[in-house]
Amino acid sequence: GAWHVSSRPYAVNHPYLLLTWSQSATNTDAHRDALSAAGVPHDYWEFDVRGQFPDSLADAYRGVVWSWDDRLLTRLEDRATLGRLIDSGTPVVLLGTNLSPDGWLESTLGVSHLGKLQLDGVSGAESDSVWAATAFGFSFTMVSVWAGGHAALTNGDHVVATRAGDVLVSGLSPLALDAAGRADYLRRALYAVTGSPDLAPSPTSVPGDRPAEFELAPVFPNPASGAAVIRFTVGGPADVRIEAFDLLGRRVESIWRGLAPRGAHEHRWLTTGLPAGVYFVSVSGPAGVRSTPVIIAH
Repeated sequence: GAWHVSSRPYAVNHPYLLLTWSQSATNTDAHRDALSAAGVPHDYWEFDVRGQFPDSLADAYRGVVWSWDDRLLTRLEDRATLGRLIDSGTPVVLLGTNLSPDGWLESTLGVSHLGKLQLDGVSGAESDSVWAATAFGFSFTMVSVWAGGHAALTNGDHVVATRAGDVLVSGLSPLALDAAGRADYLRRALYAVTGSPDLAPSPTSVPGDRPAEFELAPVFPNPASGAAVIRFTVGGPADVRIEAFDLLGRRVESIWRGLAPRGAHEHRWLTTGLPAGVYFVSVSGPAGVRSTPVIIAH
C-alpha cells in the first residue's frame, strides 16, 4: 500500500501503533490484518522502510505492539527506542522477541529468558484476569519461555508470555496462529498492558467457568470532589484491577490492583490529582470489565 513509501510524511492518526521490521521479514500486513479484524485502530512503522523511530513519537500512542518474530533485539537504536517507550510510560507488547545475547532485554524488564521449546498450544494463566480460560492451539512451533514478571500464557509447565510493568513480552509470534486466534491474541495483549475499555474482550467470547457474580456499583458520591468510593462485588477470589480513563479512552490513573476475596468491596479513591471533568472508572476481573461514569468537580 501507499504507506510502504518511506518519503510519505508520517502522521499520528490512531491511538495504537504497530512496529515491525518489514513486510518481507516480519509480515507487516498479517499483523495489520489481525489488528483490523480485532477492531484495533492503528498506525504502523516499518524500521527497514522508514528508519529509526522518532523520539518525538515515544509518548504519542496509547499502546504499542512491537513484533520481531524470531529476530534478535541487538541494534543499539532499537534498544534506545524501547527504552524511550518504557521511560515515557507507553504500554508495549513485545511479540516473538528472541533472546538478546548480552541479556539486555532481560535486565531491562527484570525477567529471565529460559530458552526455546517446541510447543503445540498455550493457555491463559489462571491468576491473570485477561488471559484466564483462553487457549491458543497451533502446529508445533518453537517459542521462547520466560521466568519472572506476572505470568500471562503458559503450557502448564513453562511461561510463554509474562508482563513486567507496562510491558508484555511473549515468545509466541502471532503468525503461528490462525486468523481468528491472531486477532484475539493481539487484542488481549494490548488490553493486558493498556487496560483501555475499548479493547476489553467481550465476556461472551471468553469460554470457561467464571465467577457467577461480578458487579460494579455507581461511584459515590457523583459528582465527586476530593474523594470517591468505588464499590464492586466478585463471586470468588479474583485478580482485580481498578483504573480511571478520560473521555478519549486514555488511562489517567491506575487506582488499585490486587487479589479480592469473594464478596463486596469498597475502595476509596482520591480524585484531587485529576482535572475537573467526566471520567470512567473501570474494574476488570476474571468475568470481564465493568465501567461506570463519574464527574470530578473541584
